[in-house]
Order: sequence, then structure tokens, then C-alpha cells
Amino acid sequence: MNKETLRMQMLAGIITESQYKTKLNEDENLSPEQTAKIVSQNTSQFESDPKLDSIADKIANDPKATAELTKLLSTANISLNEGDVDLSPQDVNKIALMFAKKSETLKEGFDYQGTFWVGLVGGGALGRYLASLGDVITPHMERMGQSPSHMGAMLAGGIAGAILLSLGKMVYDKLTKE
Repeated sequence: MNKETLRMQMLAGIITESQYKTKLNEDENLSPEQTAKIVSQNTSQFESDPKLDSIADKIANDPKATAELTKLLSTANISLNEGDVDLSPQDVNKIALMFAKKSETLKEGFDYQGTFWVGLVGGGALGRYLASLGDVITPHMERMGQSPSHMGAMLAGGIAGAILLSLGKMVYDKLTKE
């Protein structure tokens, strides 16, 4: 859904004018810090997502993608080689903030599929696996009370960062169990 669809909903009486304006401005009023806080309060849902588990299996079986994920997380000073990797609120906040800021620089009108992930992680083997995460981001946004129809890049980036950390934990767990 885009701005025109929201406008049509308002004209059809499905949403009010104030709801329309709120939906259009909701993400624009969030700072990267607010975005990271929202995301870090909702991380438990990532660990139980079967789609993420499937992607984690693929990454764990691809040494190049695993190395890229490890390198990406290390830019936020998060190591997957420590004894007990967990999704601490501080780590989630740190990486969600980093990706929210990075996403803020992406062009408007992008999709949450391949181009979004290439913009965030720079492509490569990891980018190939992450390209399908657009389908994962939407349900998580909805659980956080956000509408994917008008959500901007910053919120998607914050969620993406938290998802990457979740994937890192899942991959680490899979590799250490082998």
C-alpha cells in the first residue's frame, strides 16, 4: 500500500482524514533512537520465526555467508565467537540504531526485498539469503503496531538490524551444535 492507496481509503471513508495524516507522518516523526527502542522491545518474536530459522540453516551451511554475517555484526562490536550469544537488549538496540541510521540514507520508494538488503549489507552471499526477508519484516512490523503500507526505511532498517542479530545467534547455535 502506498500514499495513493491511503488517500483512496480516506476518500472511501475507510479511514478518517486524521488517520490518513497520522499514517503518512507516523514513521517520519520517529528518530533513529526511537526506532531502535521500539525494535529492541520486540525482539523475542524474531527467535521463534520459522522463516528466519530456515534462512539461518542456509547461512550456517554457507561458510562465505557465515563469514559475511560475522563481519557485519562485528561492525557493531558484536561477536558470534563468544561463548554464549544472546539477544541482549543493549546489543539489539545498538544494531537496530546502526541500521536505522544507515537505512535513513536509502532512497525513498525502495522495496523491502533485494534492493533494500543490498543497500544495507552490500550484497554478496549474505545478501542473497537476506533478499527474501521482506516477507519476514512485514509481520514483525504489524506486531509492533506499525503499518507496513507507510513505514519508511528507518523502521525497516531497525528491524533488519535486529533480525540480523537474531540470525547471527541462530547461525552460531547451529554451528556450535554440529
